[in-house]
Amino acid sequence: MVTAQKRVENIQDVPLSVTAFSADSLDAAGVGNVQDLQKVVPGLNYGGTGGYAVVFIRGLGTDAFLFADPSVALYVDGVYFPFSRGTAQSFGAVERVEVLKGPQGTLFGRNAVGGAINVITKDPGPVAETSIQTSYGKYDQSYSRIYTSIPVLDSVAVSLSAYYNTEENYYSGSINNGQPLPREESKGVRLKLKWSPADNVDLVLSGQITEGSGTGTMLEVNNESFPLGTALGITPQKPYHADLDGGVFSTLFDRAYYGRLESRFEEFDLKLLGSYEYVTTGGLFDFDGSPRPIANFSNDINNLYTRARSGELQVTSNANSWSSSWLKWIGGLYYFHNIGAQSPATFDIGNLSALVSDPAILQQLNISLPSTAANIDIYGALKTNAYAGFVQTTVSFTDWLSLTLGGRYSDETRSVEYSYNQVTLAGLPPDPLLTFPTASVSTRSFAPKVSVEVRPATDILFYASWQKAVKNGTFNVLTLYTPPSEVKPETVKAYEVGAKTTLLNGLVRFNAASFYYDDRNLQVQFVSLLNKGAVSFENAAAAKIYGIDADAVVQLFPDLLDDVVITASAEYLHARYTDYTGASQFSPTTGIYNRNGNFDGNQIVRSPTYSGNVGISKTFNLDSGSLELATDVYFTSRYFFLSQNSPISQQDSYRLFNAHVSYLYQRWNTRLTLFGQNLANAEYSLGPLFTDFGRLDHLAAPRTYGLRVNVDF
Repeated sequence: MVTAQKRVENIQDVPLSVTAFSADSLDAAGVGNVQDLQKVVPGLNYGGTGGYAVVFIRGLGTDAFLFADPSVALYVDGVYFPFSRGTAQSFGAVERVEVLKGPQGTLFGRNAVGGAINVITKDPGPVAETSIQTSYGKYDQSYSRIYTSIPVLDSVAVSLSAYYNTEENYYSGSINNGQPLPREESKGVRLKLKWSPADNVDLVLSGQITEGSGTGTMLEVNNESFPLGTALGITPQKPYHADLDGGVFSTLFDRAYYGRLESRFEEFDLKLLGSYEYVTTGGLFDFDGSPRPIANFSNDINNLYTRARSGELQVTSNANSWSSSWLKWIGGLYYFHNIGAQSPATFDIGNLSALVSDPAILQQLNISLPSTAANIDIYGALKTNAYAGFVQTTVSFTDWLSLTLGGRYSDETRSVEYSYNQVTLAGLPPDPLLTFPTASVSTRSFAPKVSVEVRPATDILFYASWQKAVKNGTFNVLTLYTPPSEVKPETVKAYEVGAKTTLLNGLVRFNAASFYYDDRNLQVQFVSLLNKGAVSFENAAAAKIYGIDADAVVQLFPDLLDDVVITASAEYLHARYTDYTGASQFSPTTGIYNRNGNFDGNQIVRSPTYSGNVGISKTFNLDSGSLELATDVYFTSRYFFLSQNSPISQQDSYRLFNAHVSYLYQRWNTRLTLFGQNLANAEYSLGPLFTDFGRLDHLAAPRTYGLRVNVDF
């Protein structure tokens, strides 16, 4: 059962491409956070760069992360979490996770041009329950979580969910004059209270705090230098090794309070959602990814923050609504306010002229370098106010034919509250501030949806849909010497035809969908100190995306092989820029920034042509409990991290092999699981950062293994 259309429905009755996982299936697949979903959802590319999450689904997404929202929206218990620095959080105790593929412009709306990830955590209930999980593995990985739900009164129950994860860094090497790499640590707690003062009323209040520290993807190592990096003495480092001159560290403090009030009236249901989130982050980043004192970036945890408030009112038809036998509908209003600021972020630029080890390369590049060290403090703040109204209705003309119509009107304004910077040269007082004018951009849009559903049999659904989604414009305020640049709104028109089938009395479930997207003004980020500042935004004018994906669950020969289950999913994706000229690029010959790129026909970043996974499990029923053996493999073809598709930006194809052996001792309701992840030791990047000095990589974890214990009572 899923809430992909903001009402509880069987996943096989939803005319959308939805992949859903229960808590048990997430544990079995070794999925403990949002980032791990990539291993089990073909078409989902979830990486990270510089401490931020970068998410693509079916070629739709954005690699812009500073002062730009993700194109795949993250929801927790129906509440939108906008900040990409905190989206890779661990799940803790959940009821299920849903991945909605493709634009969700009508019901999920704001910036969900690529899709949505919907995390539903457990509500406290009338029966006391407790679940404890702990595991230990390679690299001194220690993961623990607890969930407990306690009924306080007949109408009141509370629950507590907490986790604590820590591990040694799987990179070797040192930072900041020989200091060891810090441990990775994350922890969080969620408290929920449910009050049901009447049979038709539920009030659920939630509060959560999440903290993280370590290096994360702030640890980016120069594995392949550009000519400028070579001239400054940078030597590429070997995989899983990092020697850096500056400190590398990342901190996150995220607190969120949210709630929902549900009232079930005779002819409709009413739901009110509200939230407040405050996120502060800090970090140290080696901008050249080497032990050379070239360039470093830093911000204190109190200096980079975002505050967000949201409210949503939903009115939904129910079984007693007028004409409920042939009519379903939902309508609502939405409000969102956010302000994000950096005050300041600091660039520390060394005396580059004194660091040159090969002057001949600089002569060939025809560039000069500063001859003094400098600190550049950058200040900026961006405010967002958004309002929306939406409605969707489904009319069933017969038992086998239905029509869905929907639309969402949105009005959003983003404004630069302030933007200025200050330069301090070595041994001199600070220069006067360079202040840029404020600016704002408003986006008013209508996102319609049309879907036709045909049910020729009880367990077969065919559907065809067309919809539109809009991602609003924004500004880049991380700029050195030019005013904040505007990035235009992105618009996607999506066409999809799909089928959902359940066959052979439930032994086989097979779903498939084909899709076509017309994407305009894709939002792209480019990092270069020679391009207006460290980070700049621009639009790729147009792109075309089409493909097909399918998934299946098969219980194989139940009369001969009891409790053998095969799962399989795959995607073919053709994602290409069709109009992207005058684009930012690193010169193929010199590695120096210019805006001469013509990327028409190039593959969209993070969009492999083929991806998929296959898994098989066998359960043996024993007198004392059950024994499960399972293995799975995830595969992906090559893809690129830069729009120019240069060889330096390529990720080669790879496969991830995983396996586990699990024993459940029924009497104690205790499960022991021996697991292995990435058993073939595949080497792949979570997401490199390209600067003027070369490719800076953060590789995903190599082979890991360990033992996990679950106790439920």
